[in-house]
Amino acid sequence: DRIDGWFEMAISGDGDRNGDGPKDDEKMKKMERLDMGGTMQAEWEWLKSELRDSPVPAVVGGNGTWDPRGRAVSFFREVVFAHMDCQSLNILTLSSDEDNGRAQDQAEAQIRLIDFKYAGLNRRAVDIGNTFCEHCNMNNLRPDNVAEYPSAEQQDYFLQRYVRDAEAGLASELDSQAEGWEEFLEAAREEVGKHALLSHLGWAVWAVAQSRGSEIHFDYLAYAELRVEGFRLFKAKYWPPP
Repeated sequence: DRIDGWFEMAISGDGDRNGDGPKDDEKMKKMERLDMGGTMQAEWEWLKSELRDSPVPAVVGGNGTWDPRGRAVSFFREVVFAHMDCQSLNILTLSSDEDNGRAQDQAEAQIRLIDFKYAGLNRRAVDIGNTFCEHCNMNNLRPDNVAEYPSAEQQDYFLQRYVRDAEAGLASELDSQAEGWEEFLEAAREEVGKHALLSHLGWAVWAVAQSRGSEIHFDYLAYAELRVEGFRLFKAKYWPPP
């Protein structure tokens, strides 16, 4: 619903302070390339259908055994409270000497998330996919969606820790199987990667909507183009053309 609302703002230009959209030729060319009311809206309808209607593999296989791959898809499609903007500017680390000393006594530093403006109910995979996309240099408009996106090893570390913290029973079940984690994490990476398309497309539409009326000095249309590039890259990876 939120992205649909952003599409309405991006296409109609109702939020534009001048009432009739961008003025200069460069902005007009960017808007034409982005084609929010045509190509990208069609991509949005396609993505909604794919993510909503794609089947969930059986958690229990035909021979009655527990299937880690099916469990991964089922787990990461569960709807939870999601932050949806977990990027570097919204992560705080402990700063005082007392807190730093306490953190050093622990295995890992403590962090705090701020800015829940875009938070709400969503699939786990959407929130995690968005977080992985934010590993790329989005805020400075210099992302490398291949080199900076977390490696398979980095994803596995994050996803395994996530499962252990979120659902200890599932983690114990995976611990008990010889190849449980390997199969689970392979399926989890793919599920999260597919849902990362929603991050790229959603923020692209948001940026075009912001370009209509935001008073913040930021090249929203350049940002939108970068997110569309990411969308197309991930679509080709997870839904390769025949």
